[in-house]
Order: sequence, then structure tokens, then C-alpha cells
Amino acid sequence: MGKKFQIDDFRDYVRKFERNYRSKRAQTVLGFLAARGFLIIPGITPQPRARVAVSDLLWVAEQIEPRVLEVFPLAFIHYPKSFTDKDKIPPGLQQVIQALKLNLREGPNFGGIPFETFRRAADIRLEDRRLKPLEDRKVARTFRLKTSILKKIKEEALARGISEAAYVESRIA
Repeated sequence: MGKKFQIDDFRDYVRKFERNYRSKRAQTVLGFLAARGFLIIPGITPQPRARVAVSDLLWVAEQIEPRVLEVFPLAFIHYPKSFTDKDKIPPGLQQVIQALKLNLREGPNFGGIPFETFRRAADIRLEDRRLKPLEDRKVARTFRLKTSILKKIKEEALARGISEAAYVESRIA
């Protein structure tokens, strides 16, 4: 009697999981993340132009695939216009996103996932180079230099065959 009960419970769980997995909102969330290269999921149709509801994404992370929660902050940072109902992002997850945007090494944990896991996901370089890791992103800065200095920078960069920004970086680093 005990084994029969356990087998029936397991079958019910599998049926519920398969029904949830085939649902439109799960397919949209997983298809978007697979198309953008954040997750590798066989059997999912890529949906690169999908608009993903944050509430659906959190539901998928809870019911189907917990890895969705690990890559969500990175997806949100790089593709914020692809997400709807942004006001439903939990405050703890907003803190994780802010810490990643500021490129902090330590930050808050969320949903039982340590910040290091979010950080590791943010530092992954996709094979097709569609986006850069957060630590490699450039930040635009403006400096007011004399024209004679700018001329020297331009000449030196041209002589070395590199860009002016690369020349300045090489002189500082």
C-alpha cells in the first residue's frame, strides 16, 4: 500500500510538472532565455523577441527551473525593455541587480542563492560574443584636455596602430 501511494504521488507530480513545462508562460520565459544564450535548454523554441512578464519569470523559477532566477539579474541588466511589470521584482532581487550593476564583489543573497552565484552568471562570456561580462563593460567618461595633449595622444595612437582610448589605457595601466 505504501509503495503504491508513493508511485501515484510521483505520477501526479510528473503530470503537473509536464503541464507547467508546456504552458505558454513557461515556454515564453525559457524560450527568451535560451534565445539570448543565458540557458541551454533542449526542446525549447527560441523566442528572442518575446516580452517576458516578471511575474511569469518568478513563477517559472519557482515551479520549473530554479536556474532562471540565477540568470534573471543579468538578463534584466542587458535587456530591460524585454521585461514587463517591473514593479513586481522583489526588493531583495532589486538589491542583487543594483549590486551587479555597480560591479560589487559582495552583495545580498536572494531566494537561497548566494550572491557569488549571481556574480558568476554575470561574468560568463557568451560564445557568440553578443554581450560582454559586466566587469568588461566600458564606462564613458569625459575629460577636458588641452588640444596639444589631444594631438600627442592622436599621434602616438596612430603610430602604434591602436585607438586613442586604447593608448590612454595602456599609459595608465
